[in-house]
Amino acid sequence: MNLIYYAFCVETKPRSADIVDRFGFQIDKIVSSIESLRRHNSTIPVYVFHYGQLTEMDEKRLKSLSISLKPMESHYEWFSRNVPVGGHALADCPSLTRWIALDSLKDIDANQVLYIDTDTMFFDDPELIFREYIECDFYAREEPKSQKSTLEYEPSYLNENLLTQTAKSQGGEQIEPFNNGVILMNHRLHQKIFSVRPQIWSNILSATLWKHQNNNDDPQLSENERQFIQQ
Repeated sequence: MNLIYYAFCVETKPRSADIVDRFGFQIDKIVSSIESLRRHNSTIPVYVFHYGQLTEMDEKRLKSLSISLKPMESHYEWFSRNVPVGGHALADCPSLTRWIALDSLKDIDANQVLYIDTDTMFFDDPELIFREYIECDFYAREEPKSQKSTLEYEPSYLNENLLTQTAKSQGGEQIEPFNNGVILMNHRLHQKIFSVRPQIWSNILSATLWKHQNNNDDPQLSENERQFIQQ
């Protein structure tokens, strides 16, 4: 079985208005996205995970599109409960809902799982994606302004030389920077990712808290987060 899923936050309580602008929930976006999908495929299973409460009207709009609507707790509550050290910082990244939604997908026996951002529009049958990209476990487009992008490389935005050095210094393997707006997981990778989730949160937390290394007086940081930074 193949399936498609969306995951988003209904409300956000970020530290800056910039995050509101970039991640604030807009019902019209996801409705337009699913409508474009359904024009080309009316049968593929579509799961929509929303973290936080929808209005009754928004629920009706989404349910009318032949999808499985999955109400979830606030992503702030989820991170507070599941990531006691650093969850406060991770909750400032609403886009991480695409990964925590795997909790609810891990028991679904799907060979191919496609994550879609709420502002993605379909112009053909998504089954073409499933049929075309089957060899690798993971597929995504390159990150804009990376070295593989059709846009001009911008090292001030994404310094790939520094990423290479960091990977080597940590004994890791560099992964080409990719955009996570559309992600295809094959060979039940969604279940495997769930099994290594603690390590994923640790890695993301390290990157998320890096910006605070020169600002440890930030009152938003908990004592546990300050200690994590200093390690």
